Amino acid sequence: MLSRLHGGWMRLIFLLLALIIVNACFSTVAPNSPLPQSAAVEHPLFHAASNGDLEAIGSYFEEFGEDGLSAMLHGETALFAAARSGHVDAVRLLAQLGLDVNQCDSDGKSPLYTASQNGHAEVVRELVRLQADSYGRCKTGPPN
Repeated sequence: MLSRLHGGWMRLIFLLLALIIVNACFSTVAPNSPLPQSAAVEHPLFHAASNGDLEAIGSYFEEFGEDGLSAMLHGETALFAAARSGHVDAVRLLAQLGLDVNQCDSDGKSPLYTASQNGHAEVVRELVRLQADSYGRCKTGPPN
């Protein structure tokens, strides 16, 4: 009888630990919510752009060339990551390397819109200086 009681307690403890672990894993994620933007920074170019790492952007370009710049995550180029994060120098470099400042994401939003929505006035000014269309007209589809 003692072994059955001991086995029952062990099962109960195991079940409680499993529930605690499951709750800890999922408590910070809202149900049916999209992946956070931070998930996009796993790609080395997007990570570099999000952090304003000009050296890493340059290294990536040297290794993969213009074809590497055409990488898209969730319909966005790395220019969106730099604009969203407020890194003016990264925005400038990516545009100089060939990313189109009027390229829209899959929702029809431009890097200019993204920068303005995130309150990055200096990035907005730089994008306008780089000929971003302030009237919201943008190019869709794969980047050039």
